[in-house]
Amino acid sequence: MPARGPEPNHELFRYLAAPEILTLRSNLRKLEVPAGDIIVGQGEMTTTLFVIEEGEASVVIKADERIIAVNQVSPGQIFGEVALIDGSPRTASVEAKTAVRLLVMEKADFLAMSDHDPVLFSKISLAVLESLCRKFRENLFGPR
Repeated sequence: MPARGPEPNHELFRYLAAPEILTLRSNLRKLEVPAGDIIVGQGEMTTTLFVIEEGEASVVIKADERIIAVNQVSPGQIFGEVALIDGSPRTASVEAKTAVRLLVMEKADFLAMSDHDPVLFSKISLAVLESLCRKFRENLFGPR
């Protein structure tokens, strides 16, 4: 397992060295979303991973005409892992609770990284998989 980098509490950057973080940050699109806006909608066909830099967001699902809050996303956390990996429709909606500043990774850029920088690609892949596993466990057994 790679060593923890200078931002161990940041889900996407946890295994990256400082120069790798700078490289990655320079290649990610920035997005600002006002409070109350929907960042992504359940069922949308997108393949984007988001990194929360500032602000808070709520993850909600619509089931049987009810809206159920399933998670909160805070600075340093990511969402959109499933869409990034398999391109399936969004499993939930994410709404900005406060003004949110995001970093955005498109699937095409993620896959291109495997050719241009395979070490960085493997570290980011591990971080994304760890995030998915954590969320899976929390949904089954509750937060640790």
